[in-house]
Amino acid sequence: MMTEKPQLEILLKQPLKAHYLFGITKKIERNHIRLDDATRFKSALLENIREN
Repeated sequence: MMTEKPQLEILLKQPLKAHYLFGITKKIERNHIRLDDATRFKSALLENIREN
C-alpha cells in the first residue's frame, strides 16, 4: 500500500485497461506517480510538448 502522496497526476484522454496481479483488470482514467527528480521530469515533458 502506498503511504506517500503522489507528486504527479496524469489525466488520460481515453480510459486505458490496467492489468494488476492475479489477472485483475480495471479501466483507469488517471495515473498517480512519484518521481526521483520531479523538476527534471517536468522540464523533459515540457520540452517534448513543445517539439510535438
